[in-house]
Amino acid sequence: LGLFVAALLVAYSTTIAATYRVWINSETHQFALLVLPMSLYLIWERRTSVKALTPSPNAATALLMLPLGMLWVVAETVAIAQGAQLAVLGMLQVALLSLLGWRVYRALLFPLLFLWLLVPFGDSLTPHLMDLTTWITAGGLAMFGLDVTTDGNILISEAGRVGIVEECSALDFLIGNLVLSLFYANLVYSGTGRRIAYVAVGLLAAIVANNVRTTSVILITYWSDGAWDLLADHRLFGWVVFLVFVVAQMLIGARFKDPHPAARPGPSGPRIGASYGPQRAYIYLVALALIALTVLPPTLLSARSEATQPGETSRLAAPAWLQPVAQTQDAWRPVFVGAQAELLASHPVNDRIVDLYLAYYWHQNADAELVGWPNAVYDGENWHPLAQQSRPVMLEGRALSVTETRLRGPQRARRLTWHWYWVDRTFTANPLVAKLLQAKAMLFGGDTRAAAVVVSTPEQSDPETARQAMQDFVAQAAFLRTLFDSAGEASD
Repeated sequence: LGLFVAALLVAYSTTIAATYRVWINSETHQFALLVLPMSLYLIWERRTSVKALTPSPNAATALLMLPLGMLWVVAETVAIAQGAQLAVLGMLQVALLSLLGWRVYRALLFPLLFLWLLVPFGDSLTPHLMDLTTWITAGGLAMFGLDVTTDGNILISEAGRVGIVEECSALDFLIGNLVLSLFYANLVYSGTGRRIAYVAVGLLAAIVANNVRTTSVILITYWSDGAWDLLADHRLFGWVVFLVFVVAQMLIGARFKDPHPAARPGPSGPRIGASYGPQRAYIYLVALALIALTVLPPTLLSARSEATQPGETSRLAAPAWLQPVAQTQDAWRPVFVGAQAELLASHPVNDRIVDLYLAYYWHQNADAELVGWPNAVYDGENWHPLAQQSRPVMLEGRALSVTETRLRGPQRARRLTWHWYWVDRTFTANPLVAKLLQAKAMLFGGDTRAAAVVVSTPEQSDPETARQAMQDFVAQAAFLRTLFDSAGEASD
């Protein structure tokens, strides 16, 4: 098992290092740093019952490495970090099951399954949690007599205009409480029903704690006329609120604890290292098979990774009727990291100025992803999202469902944006479809070039007029295919 873990760490060092960087740099996922020591403690707590069991290696389960290796190759090819992380952790689980056998694995089932929390997850829930936080916080302010209205994720009241941003979504509280609740419930309760109930109550408590944070931050700042400006340091105050809720939750949960049943010694049998004859060779055979199947995917991907590098002379030659946009400090500009060519231009349509932003990728890799964090149609500093929805538009005579995002900016400015992708010569607004098209192109010899298309205009006071101007502009967007093709072939 030690040899296998060493091989796993070496073969997938890039994936593991990337995961570690997420734990360290993301406040939302820092609780993952507690998962491994918690799991080891829970394994140690079960040592009495486990040491009486005999490992029974199984070579058949080692074959599960094959689909996991395929998943890793596809995830690495299209730069889906979570897919690669799930594949690597799945390989560890398969190795544990194959080398220890089902009886030992079952005895350690909870601490081993607990390791799945090492994979950063839940980011896709952030927009929905922001909407929920906005709705509950507005209700909380109304309970204290404030007249509240909302504009997307902005709360407007006597306390001022307060935006609910990603950090207020409660995802950090939910993940943190999930980790702590699962660990605590496994220590305190022996019944599955009570454990599930405690964790479910904990998730509800996390949502309540987050909304106590957002509501109290606004109210205290308002009531003190800014003397206690908790809006300026709401994170520290929020974690204090979270700690209070977690401690209260544990104290209340301890009143319903029940004793764990006494561990029963399992049937005696030979131990690893004892004189057990042919089984020693079988264990080594299983271990070698696991290691071979583990290092195979990175080896194959490395052999195939002689991919064409981005052309230094790649460029997007805009039509003459598009005018370049002068950039100021607080001007709107999407963020697409690693784009090998960009274009930001504008064109007057129906007495409005419609902006066009293009991000072009000759070949994608871990540092240059079309679909991935932190790519967005806003910068997160001057411009922030208010709401998002799908909207059908006509492109090249066919209906295409694009993603519409309402933005708020400096001086209460409002913008509408539509964005979609061009991958393997296909237009789509679905990020999953874009990833699958990318995988198809890279694994089966398609067109690896890709691009993001963003159309935007100031919303002003009439969003429907803004949408009509954007639709009229999109109707002229037949030049996009020619532009993308010529960018890939550009040379001096």
